[in-house]
Amino acid sequence: MQVVTLRTTERVWVYVRDLAMLGKAGITAFVVVTTALGYWMAGGEAPSLAFWGTLLGTALVTAGAGALNQYVERDADARMERTRYRPLPAGRVPPAGGLAYGVGLSVLGAALLGMVGLRALVLALIAWSTYVFIYTPLKRVTWLCNVPGAVAGALPPLIGWSAAAGSVDLRGWLLFALLWLWQWPHLMTIAWMYRDDLHRAGFVLLPSRPERVPTLLAASAAGLGLFGTLPFFLKMAGPLYLGTAAVLGLWLMVAGLRFARRPAWMTARRFFGTALLYLLFLCVAMFASRMTG
Repeated sequence: MQVVTLRTTERVWVYVRDLAMLGKAGITAFVVVTTALGYWMAGGEAPSLAFWGTLLGTALVTAGAGALNQYVERDADARMERTRYRPLPAGRVPPAGGLAYGVGLSVLGAALLGMVGLRALVLALIAWSTYVFIYTPLKRVTWLCNVPGAVAGALPPLIGWSAAAGSVDLRGWLLFALLWLWQWPHLMTIAWMYRDDLHRAGFVLLPSRPERVPTLLAASAAGLGLFGTLPFFLKMAGPLYLGTAAVLGLWLMVAGLRFARRPAWMTARRFFGTALLYLLFLCVAMFASRMTG
């Protein structure tokens, strides 16, 4: 009886884990953080019913887009070492199930955002459609697919901002620009690290001379580090934020320079991890600055 219970528990855990993988739980979590940032910086009341509705609706739409992306790319994922064990290419979830899951989450999230506000819903649908219908197919055509991909990844703060304020002003667009710039070291570093795998699957995520990518990413890291201080000058955050953003920007620049000087998988991985932590800590600094301000 105990063995049967353990096997049942294990199957349930595997199923839950597969659903999380289909919804790209890591990406969805970051999207929720940046959506909350936009809501909070716009002066929205948090916690509140609208706040939680915005976060949950955005999370569902994001997870749905991630599942649909994996449904479309399931054959390509099966040819890559990094993704061959995902639920769809591994056969743990049937294609029809993955499609239904992605559509269901997207519809449910859109309905929830519709109850929060029309502008938040429209922005979420723009992000969703850009990711599913533009970025995903363009990955097989040109590395410039990263432009709409970065747009989709930068829209969540605007979703939160519009849900809280009803409209978006210059400060909200600054958050959008900051997230758009951050997407480049995030997306391109992954593409560089797994370039052979991606090429084998038929994806075109790097320019024709990938050896230049580390230098370009180091330059983008320097620009992002400087740009990250602008919320202080627009009076969105106080001196605590400025000091934190300056230190974080310097940390990111150093990681980018190390990657450019010694282009290797390990330095790329460290740069990628530094970029993730940079964004996370920058968001925390903005939250803290508004709480103390």
